Amino acid sequence: MTNLISIKVKLEEIMYDHIDYGPILNAINNMHSYTSVGSLFIRSFILYCIEFDKQLPPIDKNFIRIAFSVIGNNGSKKGRGFNSELQDTIKNIQDYYLIFKKKVKLNKLDDKISISLQKWL
Repeated sequence: MTNLISIKVKLEEIMYDHIDYGPILNAINNMHSYTSVGSLFIRSFILYCIEFDKQLPPIDKNFIRIAFSVIGNNGSKKGRGFNSELQDTIKNIQDYYLIFKKKVKLNKLDDKISISLQKWL
């Protein structure tokens, strides 16, 4: 048994009036959008592979990291790379992302994601 407890408090009671929470709330909303689009992208990629008889890569931590990296990548080469054995998976996900991006029309979200990531991570 742990000694942890939780206390229910209204958000208004712990926020200060003199602090501008706008940038933080924008970052939270942008990250929520990023997560929602990421999970939609992963689901649609799996369905795409099934529908068009493409080989489905193992759905594991690396797959999820690659998918979110492809979505959040604004063309920069920064960040930790992936193993060379995952290059085929990366290429397939990148190719599908171009299709997905056109169908979902993500241009504005891409800008929000990259700005949010640069400011807050």
